[in-house]
Amino acid sequence: MSESRGAIHDPDDIALAWSERAGLRGLSIRSGRVLAIAAAGVVLLLSLLDFSQGLRLATFDLWQRVFPRDRASAPAVIVAIDEASLAAHGQWPWPRTLMAALIERVAANHPAAIGVDVLFSEPDRLSPEQLAPMLAADDTALAQRLASLPTHDAQLAHAIGAAPVVLAVAGMPESEVPTAAGRTTPVLVRGPDPAAIASHAALLRSIPAIDVAAKGHGLISAEPSGRVVRRAPLVARAAGTLMPAFSVELLRVAAGLPAVGLDTAGSGVKAVELGDLGIPTDRDGAVWIHFAPRSAQRFVSAGDVLAGKVGAEVFDRKLVIIGLTALGLLDFHVIPTGERVPGAEIHAQLLEGIFDQDLLRRPGWLAWIEALALVGLAALAVVGAARWRPRTSLIAGVGAAAALVLIAAILMRSGGLLMDVTWPLLGGVAAFTVMLMATLAESDRQRRVLRRALNEERIATARNAGEQEAARRVQMGMLPPVDGRTVADPRVAIAALAEPARSVGGDLYDYFLLDERRLFFMVGDVAGKGLPAALFMSVAKALLKSAALRGTNPLDAIIDEAHDELARDNPGQLFITLFVGILDLDSGALEWCNAGHEPALLLPADASAPHPLYGASGPPLCVIENYPYEVNRDTLVPMDRLCIVTDGVTEAHGAGDELLGRERFARSLANIGAGAAGVRDAIHALLTAHGGERERADDATVLVVEWRGAGSATDRGGGATSAP
Repeated sequence: MSESRGAIHDPDDIALAWSERAGLRGLSIRSGRVLAIAAAGVVLLLSLLDFSQGLRLATFDLWQRVFPRDRASAPAVIVAIDEASLAAHGQWPWPRTLMAALIERVAANHPAAIGVDVLFSEPDRLSPEQLAPMLAADDTALAQRLASLPTHDAQLAHAIGAAPVVLAVAGMPESEVPTAAGRTTPVLVRGPDPAAIASHAALLRSIPAIDVAAKGHGLISAEPSGRVVRRAPLVARAAGTLMPAFSVELLRVAAGLPAVGLDTAGSGVKAVELGDLGIPTDRDGAVWIHFAPRSAQRFVSAGDVLAGKVGAEVFDRKLVIIGLTALGLLDFHVIPTGERVPGAEIHAQLLEGIFDQDLLRRPGWLAWIEALALVGLAALAVVGAARWRPRTSLIAGVGAAAALVLIAAILMRSGGLLMDVTWPLLGGVAAFTVMLMATLAESDRQRRVLRRALNEERIATARNAGEQEAARRVQMGMLPPVDGRTVADPRVAIAALAEPARSVGGDLYDYFLLDERRLFFMVGDVAGKGLPAALFMSVAKALLKSAALRGTNPLDAIIDEAHDELARDNPGQLFITLFVGILDLDSGALEWCNAGHEPALLLPADASAPHPLYGASGPPLCVIENYPYEVNRDTLVPMDRLCIVTDGVTEAHGAGDELLGRERFARSLANIGAGAAGVRDAIHALLTAHGGERERADDATVLVVEWRGAGSATDRGGGATSAP
């Protein structure tokens, strides 16, 4: 068995291996506590800083993808100026007369309000009065006639004034555009001045001739952070004046209310009020939009409206939003689901959320809950690493983290509350990682010390080749003959192979008769190689043979007795894998026990495919104290061959460093008709061909037991040898 197989990887095994060094381990934990608390504190501090918002917002976006809003109502309809509309009526911008016709078509179907999500900030360049100066030099009469016609802007203003239309206004930095004069909707503040709301230095409005005709004006500016639209302000300050958002103004005009109310506390906003309707907001007057999946039912094409293809019921008592949706018009925004949607759809989704009372919320107390969750996970990591086994503390930490995620999911699904679990989880992971590193640091240092001592011992031993050779001869002399001649019974044939990777190794095999009809055999593999493994092998072999020959103990009792004796004095913390069996030579009944060893391979007498013996198995000896090993029972038929090998066979390295493997090994033994010695020789040839000139990395041991049947004692006259 290679040294890598002897390493302890399981957390419980690590704790067991270092239980005798509790003082060093405790010191590592004590120093680790300080570092773990510091790491959790750093994560907590980072979670409170501005640059942490990106990670938090990504978490909220994930919640929206997992739990999108169910579209219960459909208060808003979007009249989309889409690709089909542009194909039918020409490129954008359209003449104002065409926009007037579109508004008149919609208004004729009695909508509750019409929101125009388009800014008319310049005169229509296709209006007659704009074209007249360009034609004056060529055709004065035509220019005069054009100048006498009604302007396109006047026609659009007339259509807007005749319907419940809300025009969009945009908040702008002061340096970009001067603020144009115009009407604004009164915002009545109930409480102190809301200084926390968003503020725009200037406004971009439609030209006065059009702007003055509208029944309302609403801000369309989204929150200034990032490229993803997650929140929408319901009220903001523009050019020093409080103004409602586009969606809120649509609701006000539809309800016929004279003003918008604002409930404030301190310097922040509590709610935006429209009559009896109160919409809770964050302190800055914004709300988190709960987005629903995109739906074609929200949209009708402006071209179909102008062509009269849209029924009156589509707009009746609806909030209609006229907006740009053609891809080339650039009015697209990214939403938390990752989709790019037109601005008109964001307004529609906000209106749906207000109607369904399904907006998301992030109250201030959630930040305290998140901080407590972070502290709790970090405390669990610090306390658990000190008091529990690593596996237990890991399970507890994963369970607590899963519970936190589940609570956040329930809050999102049932209450629309946005809880950030990313930073608490990062804090817990940081604390657990530091504690794990501190716990294993001393273990790793001690392991290096032991490895260094073992290497020095190997170097010292290698200087005396004669002693190594003597040790090899002594070790090989302790093993029974490879041809099975010490068991002179015609009912069974035995063949063995033992090739240590070095002068001495840690593999063992043995076989002997317990009485006239029972054959005891075993194959073992000690963790490691060299003299320590050889000594441990010698002790293990002697203890097992002594336990087997002493009385009529069952197989599991033999294993238990040897395990107790080996574990009693094992300062090197070595362990051994073992396959032990007892074969009844009269009946072919086989009792066997596998303690962490390679499965035995059964080669059936009928030359069918070999198959491994699987059954109850346990860990190697000296790994788990008082482990209850179980005995498996099978029955052989005459000429069945049982092949037991160590992992030095199945894990033999080839010229390209590839492993031989169990499957390839089993296939190589298919259809071998020879007896026990033939199987052994075939395995030896396979190892030689696979490894080539490469030095063997691990001990290779093979034991083949062939049961010839109870009749062989009579048929062969009792004088047959064990191996053919």
